[in-house]
Amino acid sequence: LRTPLNAIGGFAEMIEQQMLGPVEPPYRKRAGAILADMRRIESVLDDLDEAAQLDSRPASAPAEPVDCALLLAQLVSALGPAAAERGVLIGLAIAPRCASALLDAAAAERMTRRLLSAAVGLA
Repeated sequence: LRTPLNAIGGFAEMIEQQMLGPVEPPYRKRAGAILADMRRIESVLDDLDEAAQLDSRPASAPAEPVDCALLLAQLVSALGPAAAERGVLIGLAIAPRCASALLDAAAAERMTRRLLSAAVGLA
């Protein structure tokens, strides 16, 4: 997936930067949108790759206590404007036993953000 994605992105970048000559603004704008989409897809591929390798490798960072309620509240707040634009209301309820956990904090934040973003995007 990465090879054709990089080829498409490279061509879009050439159009956007007018490397082969002048390009009309609507085409440059579309090339910029393609590049933004490509970066989002690359990020999703990175997440999928990371998730697929979790069981086969040792943890990349030491587990530390993560306040799950706080993490979710921060992410819901950060995603609030995008959700509001789509008319989505995010309801949040945390079970008491899930209040904190030993996790790789950065990975937990990244994966939870992706999960909530996908939920908002699909709602």
